[in-house]
This record gives sequence, C-alpha cells and structure tokens, in this order.
Amino acid sequence: NVAYCLWPRGSGKTSGGIGPRLQHLSSVMPRSKCILYTDTFERNYDVVVPGIMDFVINEMGLREDEDFIKYKAAPAHWHKPLTPIDKYDKIISFRNGFALCLASAKVTGSANGHNAQSAIVDETKFVPQAKITNELLRALRGGRRQFGHLPEYRSHWCFTDKWQGEVKWMQERGKETKPELIKAVLTLAIKVEELKAKLRTITRPEDIAATKKQILDIETKLLPIRREMVYLSEAKPFENMEVLGEKWYRDQRRDCASVL
Repeated sequence: NVAYCLWPRGSGKTSGGIGPRLQHLSSVMPRSKCILYTDTFERNYDVVVPGIMDFVINEMGLREDEDFIKYKAAPAHWHKPLTPIDKYDKIISFRNGFALCLASAKVTGSANGHNAQSAIVDETKFVPQAKITNELLRALRGGRRQFGHLPEYRSHWCFTDKWQGEVKWMQERGKETKPELIKAVLTLAIKVEELKAKLRTITRPEDIAATKKQILDIETKLLPIRREMVYLSEAKPFENMEVLGEKWYRDQRRDCASVL
C-alpha cells in the first residue's frame, strides 16, 4: 500500500517503477484516479510525463488519441472516472476510465480538488513531507465501495534518488517494513501466478473449479495483509551496471570527485 523507492539516477525509476505501477493501477482499478505528484508542474510536464509516455507507448503498446488522451476531454464513448472531471488541462485519460491527474507541491491545493484513489510521487526528495501528509493523502478518498477491499486503494508510492533533497523521513518510515512478512506475501503471490498458469493448461471442469478456489483462497488471505504493508526499497548504486555500463560509473566517479 505504501512504498518508498530510493533508487540512484539511471536506475529505471520510470521504466521499472512508475510505468509498471501505473499499468497495474489502471488494470485493477479502472475508472479510478491517480494523482501524479511532484514539486512543480514544470517538472511534471517536462520530465515526468514524457518518461511515462515512453513507457505507455513503447512498453504497453498504447496509442495516443486511441487508447489514451492528454490534456483534453476524452471522447464521449470512453469510460469516465467514478468522480467527474470538469477541466482536463492537467489530466491524462485512458479508454477504461483511468485518469492520471497532475498536481504540484508548489501550487497549494492543486491536489485537494481531486477525489483520487491512489498517488505516485516522483522526485520526492524535493517535496516536503508535510505536503504529502497534509495535502496529497487527504485527496485520496472516494470509490471505497468499488475499491476499498484492494491494497491499491488509497495507496501512495514515492520515487526518488537520495542526493541533494530530504529523504531521511522516508528511510524512517521504511523501518515499518517487515521483511519476513514480505517474503511470505511474495511466496504466496508467486503461488497464485503458478496456479493461473496452470489454469491455461487444464481442461477438466472439476480441476478448473478446484484451481480457481485455490487462487481465491490465497488472494482472500493476501488482500488484508497487503492493505497495511509498507515497503522501503533502497537500490545500491551499482545494481544498474548491466544497463548503464562500467564507463558510466567510472565517469561519474571521476566527475563527482572533481566537484568535491
């Protein structure tokens, strides 16, 4: 339900974190709203959204104006969010009614007007904790009847690197992470995926019914646990060596040392 992803620059916060999270939220909570929150609207428009659009188009395979639309009203025949939207200049709408709502910590109250069901914060190190607590989280409301049983409901995931800004409060909150519980949840989640794969191979009605019951029993146990879980992910600097290459790290060590 709550995740703090403290990942170094170049570690794939958008392609490996924000993008997949949005894909998941739009799948499990269609017609919901997700607030995309950062320090300024300029950062959202110029940096965050372009990265997300790259994921949406090239990884999810969606097409602009056919599967999603930016900053203008969605076609009348598309599904609409549960809570109506009047102004679309800061909204990215999807065909299934999922809406990504841009908001900024610098503009007081920009998140308050939304009755949203989830939030993603990028460059969290530049966003005061008080803004997240007093403004953003209070905007996560509505849709309880449709989504209240899900751990994604009223969830917020924060992404940032650890340089320059303030991250200590996230590290402190991350102490609520319970590694053994997470290990148990992951084990059960993998079991669910194995059972879903099994469903695609079996044909006897009684076997299908039994497998579906197994999946339902496990997921029923997981939901209330995941709703209360907090997770801190602190990636180490060299974990992205395969993507960035050794030279990138050598250059960073040289250039950063010269500044210091």
